[in-house]
Amino acid sequence: MPLLDQPPWPASPEFARAPRINALQGPAQYLFTGEDALQIDSFDSAAGVTLTIAGAMLGTDLQLLPFSFTVTPTTNRVVTTVRVGVDSGWLEHIRIIVTAGAPLLGQTFVFVRICRGTLANALTLGTIASGYVTANTDLYWPGGTTQLPLDGEGWAQAVTIGNPAAGTDWSQTVPTNARWELVAASALLTTSAVVANRQPRLIADDGATPVFEAASPVAITAGLAIRESWGAGAGGPVSADILTGGAVSSGLPNDLYLPAGFRVRSATGAIDVGDQWSAIRLYVREWIEGV
Repeated sequence: MPLLDQPPWPASPEFARAPRINALQGPAQYLFTGEDALQIDSFDSAAGVTLTIAGAMLGTDLQLLPFSFTVTPTTNRVVTTVRVGVDSGWLEHIRIIVTAGAPLLGQTFVFVRICRGTLANALTLGTIASGYVTANTDLYWPGGTTQLPLDGEGWAQAVTIGNPAAGTDWSQTVPTNARWELVAASALLTTSAVVANRQPRLIADDGATPVFEAASPVAITAGLAIRESWGAGAGGPVSADILTGGAVSSGLPNDLYLPAGFRVRSATGAIDVGDQWSAIRLYVREWIEGV
């Protein structure tokens, strides 16, 4: 009976001189046959982004077989799926870089997967690498980390909201396939000469039912231009000169995460038809809901 660590056939000079494949192939977790393909699933919210995917296969004849192709994701955070057949063999390395556009961290997420077939009914077999890419950072395998779309610091951005009609409140909906962390909000309320005590509130809701409300600590009277601000950790004493034209701050909870379809809006008690909200901005962190 042959030993377990020796081949069950007689050794030959040709066998002894043959290269050991496992000493050459490097990381060989992913073996592609003629039926397998690379699947690139990308999610993006930045304009003008083009991804270039490049790498190499180690063929069955131990030759390196390079490949390269591009993907242009849509900008609406909806998955763009591209499947490309590659040569048979072991995947040696792959790298995804941004070759057009300038996405920031949290705007462009990529899954690199292996699948069986290239048509719409292709069977996804596994994930090779995944993560956010930017104009200056890439995604690669082997050696890279594997992320989910909700990992990381998110895209820090200021969202500008258009002025509503006079006498009405403002509202902003979290976009489809996005998740926001509301960090701060600021808006200018200019009241008319009509005497009334306006009571501004900031509301986060699910499209109907409030999940959080922050009321202004003071009433805003007639003929003023007051900047209302809300922020995590904000609050404290109200300035005595507020009614001569100043600012009011209110607190927000930490880690106020809002899924797609949730809203951030104002609700102003005793608002007058001549009152005007303007200069409205939110500061948020955004992740792509790409799962």
